[in-house]
Amino acid sequence: MCAAETQGRSRIIFIDWRPHNRRAKSLARDIGAQLYLAPNILRKRIHAPIRYVYLALWTIIVLLRSRPRVVIVSAPPPFCPIIVFCFTRLFNCCYIVDAHHLATMGYWSKIPFGFWFNKMVMNKGLITLVHNECIKKLTDKQGIRSIVLETKVPELQ
Repeated sequence: MCAAETQGRSRIIFIDWRPHNRRAKSLARDIGAQLYLAPNILRKRIHAPIRYVYLALWTIIVLLRSRPRVVIVSAPPPFCPIIVFCFTRLFNCCYIVDAHHLATMGYWSKIPFGFWFNKMVMNKGLITLVHNECIKKLTDKQGIRSIVLETKVPELQ
């Protein structure tokens, strides 16, 4: 990797379509990743289709501008990992999915072909991060390669 490649750009980025995410903030800080949280706009349920189109374009712009080697992406919704999956195939880089429990058992997994597609996207990445052992057991049953990376309360003195 040459200096021109890394100048002003983080080689690891974390993308989350939520405007606030404590787990994403702490994980990005701990591993030195550049964090991109979604703009806090169009948050009403009625705006969801417009918001998803906007966030898809926002994600593509972030990926093209940062040209990362590794992308960590939160799920759900599954659309952001799908965009990252396509980007990594086109630009020869890697991704990791940070899966919230709803990515493996909620609304998004019940859409026709949704679970199969979601599982494929998760397994094509380097690994899927899950929050606890309970979700790990579920992903193991579903055939999703995952490891536990807990979000813990810091020790207080």
